Amino acid sequence: MKRLHSFAWLPVYCLLILVASLASCKRDKCKRVTCINGECVDGTCICDAGYFKEDCSSILNAGYDGIWALTEECTAGSDLYDLNIAAITSNLGQLRIQGLWGKPDAVTADLGADGTSIAIARQRIANVELTATGTINAAQDKIVLAYEVYYLGFSQSFDRCTATISKN
Repeated sequence: MKRLHSFAWLPVYCLLILVASLASCKRDKCKRVTCINGECVDGTCICDAGYFKEDCSSILNAGYDGIWALTEECTAGSDLYDLNIAAITSNLGQLRIQGLWGKPDAVTADLGADGTSIAIARQRIANVELTATGTINAAQDKIVLAYEVYYLGFSQSFDRCTATISKN
């Protein structure tokens, strides 16, 4: 009888050992995550500068080179024309956009780390300056850009535009 009584506690001991083992075991959330151009932190890829997507496999500025069609609505009127967009090879997070606001000069645009946003810090083109922010669709073939145009040295913009830029 005494023997039967000591075996009755065996499942309880096994359960306690199992719980203690599971509690001390740390699950590696990065074990099955592959980050091509970045590193895994707590199960999520943190991409190196210039790369994006879930596994950091895509170069931010890849695929933008070429002629793009622009349709814009501005406070000063509307227009249709083409832009030349090119990747800046020395910085994977930047583009060179030539022809914005109908001017022949080029500006440098910064792509957001997630590949869905774009910004142009205030820059001079011809005899004016402009600044812009916008979004990029998932297919990276359409950019919606809101920008403001300033006379040189002035802080108040004199023209505001919303442009839809589509890859030809």
